[in-house]
Amino acid sequence: MADRGGLAKLATIIKNERTAGRQVIVAHAGNAISPSLASGFDQGARMMQILGRLGIDVMAFGNHEFDFGASVASGRALEANFPVILANVRGPDGQPLAGLSPTWVYERGGFRIAFIGLVRADLTEVFEPRRRRRAAAARCRCARGRGPAAGRGRHGGGTRRPHRGGGARVDE
Repeated sequence: MADRGGLAKLATIIKNERTAGRQVIVAHAGNAISPSLASGFDQGARMMQILGRLGIDVMAFGNHEFDFGASVASGRALEANFPVILANVRGPDGQPLAGLSPTWVYERGGFRIAFIGLVRADLTEVFEPRRRRRAAAARCRCARGRGPAAGRGRHGGGTRRPHRGGGARVDE
């Protein structure tokens, strides 16, 4: 465990690199506000404050930012003091969720680096507790030999239709 860090170690690394005059972009890949014991109390509010103090330049929301629903995820993005990006999630009106931008561009010294946030296509299955419970129950029945599995685990690859629900839509 001695080689592991955490937020304190990350803060030290960011501070040291910036103090040394290096041009550093700190891009967070998401899944920060949940799951954790603390997020059960404040739905990730404290984590967004901590990330803001770390000096995060940009964050792409992951599927766990939606564990408490699309409206909470949108609220956390609005609270952030750094850009939060996600290009393939839209609200029921077809517009990006409040607080989320599809992209962020870093410009310095004549260079432009574009960041695009993307989340997995089965996002609504992941953050809708009812769907999670149904899928878990189906997998349990299958494991006991009582029926076919209703869901499948996967990361990337293949094509699936966009899911709707929970106040968000994932575009593929």
